[in-house]
Amino acid sequence: MKWNTGLPGAFRVAGVLCLSLLTPVSSLSAAGEWLAADAPIRFTVDLTGNPTHPSAGYFVTIPDGGILPKPQPLVQAYDSAGKALKTAVLWHNSASGVGVVFEAPESPGTVTAYVSGAATMNLWTPDSGLTPSALICTSPQHGSRSDALKLKRLGPLDSEAHFRNQPGSQTATLALPGDRSGRPGTCSMYMLAYVAVTDPGNTWIAPVLNAVSKNAGQLEVLIDGNPVRPSKKSDKLGGVGATVNLSEGLHRMELLGFNPDGGATGPLLLTWRTPKTTNEELGGLRPSDLRYAGTPMWEARQLHTEEVVRSGTAEVRGAQMQDGGPVAMFTHDPDQIYAFENETPYVRYRFGAVTAGNAPDTTYSWTFSGYPGAMARGPKQTWLLKGENDFWVTLRAASGEKQSKCSYLLFSFRDAGSSMNDPSTREAFREACLNMLRAYPAKEAPLAAWDSAIWNTLFRSLELLREDPLVDALVSTRLEEVRKVLVPERATLLEDLFFLENAHRNPDRAMQMARELEKNAKPRERLVALRLKQAEILMYYKKDFEGARKLLTGLQYEAGDAGEVAKIRFGDLEMLQSNLNEATQRYGDVQNRAKHSDADSAVKKAAASTTSGPIKSTDFVKMKAAKQPAAPLKTALGLEAPSASSNWKLAAIREVSMSEEVRNLMADGYYLEAFQTLRRWEREFPLSKLSSDFILQEGKFFIWLGDYVRARAMLGAYCEQVDASNFVPEAMRLVRECMISLREPQAEIDKYSKEIRKRTEFSSQD
Repeated sequence: MKWNTGLPGAFRVAGVLCLSLLTPVSSLSAAGEWLAADAPIRFTVDLTGNPTHPSAGYFVTIPDGGILPKPQPLVQAYDSAGKALKTAVLWHNSASGVGVVFEAPESPGTVTAYVSGAATMNLWTPDSGLTPSALICTSPQHGSRSDALKLKRLGPLDSEAHFRNQPGSQTATLALPGDRSGRPGTCSMYMLAYVAVTDPGNTWIAPVLNAVSKNAGQLEVLIDGNPVRPSKKSDKLGGVGATVNLSEGLHRMELLGFNPDGGATGPLLLTWRTPKTTNEELGGLRPSDLRYAGTPMWEARQLHTEEVVRSGTAEVRGAQMQDGGPVAMFTHDPDQIYAFENETPYVRYRFGAVTAGNAPDTTYSWTFSGYPGAMARGPKQTWLLKGENDFWVTLRAASGEKQSKCSYLLFSFRDAGSSMNDPSTREAFREACLNMLRAYPAKEAPLAAWDSAIWNTLFRSLELLREDPLVDALVSTRLEEVRKVLVPERATLLEDLFFLENAHRNPDRAMQMARELEKNAKPRERLVALRLKQAEILMYYKKDFEGARKLLTGLQYEAGDAGEVAKIRFGDLEMLQSNLNEATQRYGDVQNRAKHSDADSAVKKAAASTTSGPIKSTDFVKMKAAKQPAAPLKTALGLEAPSASSNWKLAAIREVSMSEEVRNLMADGYYLEAFQTLRRWEREFPLSKLSSDFILQEGKFFIWLGDYVRARAMLGAYCEQVDASNFVPEAMRLVRECMISLREPQAEIDKYSKEIRKRTEFSSQD
């Protein structure tokens, strides 16, 4: 099977087997007397859908994965009154569990299924009094007739085989629709079904193969255990079949699907024509210009819904061990797919331990094949599995000195699309990466095992957040690994996002990280950027103006753009210390040297690529053959080369466009891109910090970020020192918002509110 690739939202993804387990609940309602003394484990089963006929009973999948007794599971179901119900097993393997049918209970409420070990399973037979229907068992990658006959014999299955309660597909009433596990290639299938004959007599039974595919496989039919031997009657649909005399009532209908030629198997449909089937049901009469004119369009029709018997549906919602120990079993749901052209697809799974029946102190831990050294903890987990691959997932449950373990074989596949344009899709990927990271002890180096597809999608999903635990974990605990596997520009972006999200929440921690990163910072420009970050922490959050001045004094003499940014920060420091003239002079000196052009458009395009793709692997991951690093993405500190233009009118237009761009980006939720634009705006037009709405847009950005300290500092300094500006009233209102969020004394807030009204009145009169 090939993965379809293209724009996000148009991905083809794949589905996977899921256990019949409900969302865990806190307690079992079916607890009570242990009715089967030799059964070490019992399961509480909810009845979720009624059978069409009483004899069809209920079908349920009881999970295994190693938790069931050996050598073979013997299952007995009881109703809520403790009455034993007719119970039979159809199929079993450790990965898919035990397929069980039991009679419909007379007493309302849940059913309890006890499982003991025996030499043989209590397999279903036609003489059991139960008519399970319509159940499909599939064996992927095994396409011979003998493989289908093995499924028909019931009992033990290969580890990849699976089964479900499903009569057909959306377009076929009774059919073998093909393998639904996602495994590519051929398969064999067997359906056990019953049909309700209300129109007895000679009935034409006609298997129909997929008309689209020339190699859909073969379909054999047995009725009440007797094979149907079809012959050709006509070339019409349903024209190959046989006549069977059926009495009124229920009849066992078995379908064998296989493909010895190795192609994909199915869909394979069953049609029939009962004695009273009308021409309208057969598509009407053929016109004179068609062959067989005046006869029905088809020789047979699909079965009506009411003609197919269906067993009731049931789901396990909890389990208990007779000795009081925990039971390990879990649900698994492939909820997202990440597939890009020329990259390995990944499927995100949600795993949930079924906790009902376990003691409250039960702990849960997870391991995944292909991820040596990782152990995730907790009842719920998310994980990334490489697409179209087999993985063993193991859950361990422990309570006191007792423990339980189950392992399921999953083929990573999902058949519903995902879109990177959806914020929840990006968040889901980051969450899975974080869980995978936390599953490793500090001494392990998990990032070396992350391939280019994981890293590329991580940066596609990356965005500026008020708090991003993934960025925090990568920078604060795995930075050495990050720097080994990523090109410098990518590692730098992670570091800068860390500072934006953490400086205001924990300035001491941010300062310590900046000093630590400074030790091995390369090139020189990055070293200067980290020292500038330290100066910002000192001036905005620590109120250590002298310490910041010492740092900036040396940094302002750095060559190139780094020195110019340091001069702008020096101007900010002068503003904070109420030195408006000095601030204006420093801003003006930088702006006079700036040259304006559209040369930064390529850089701007690269910046946007963090949240849109696809992106080439070499953009993010160090490749041994790469001689040059990828084009740098503008860092959150904005240390990019200035643009150039001599036309002051174009410069004025450009300044206005930057203001509009920032507003639009923030309105659309693109805060990282908004911040990068603010840094370009500030770098090219430092005087706009005093003469335009820059101060408002920057303040709103930091308020959104939750950094009220920095927003209040710069907005407050602006309002105190700039009088003749239409932006002052709005800036003062933002200052008041910051004061409230910072929980400053109410008296101070009231005093400032009066000052706002005073200056607003003055401005309106003016």
